[in-house]
Amino acid sequence: MDDRYDLPDFDPDLLKAVDNIKNELFPEPGFKVGRIVSHVDGYRVRITAGMFWDGDGPERRLSNHWTWHPVDENGARSGPDEKGYGDLLIDPRLH
Repeated sequence: MDDRYDLPDFDPDLLKAVDNIKNELFPEPGFKVGRIVSHVDGYRVRITAGMFWDGDGPERRLSNHWTWHPVDENGARSGPDEKGYGDLLIDPRLH
């Protein structure tokens, strides 16, 4: 069994079941560090840092906070770093 489910005072089978439900109902977006995605304001950005989930096990929490910078049509940096939540970025799987 995955070590992240082996926690004192928690039933590993229950943790795994809850994790499976969470992954089915709330799949992670297609955001990854290094990926170029669209910003809701209509320009393209390269993600330079961030995470969707923070932590492991029952202490795991939703983060969805990212850092990015604008890029030109060739993928070269064209502006300063910006930070924000994933709702400002368009999931490439949906675009």
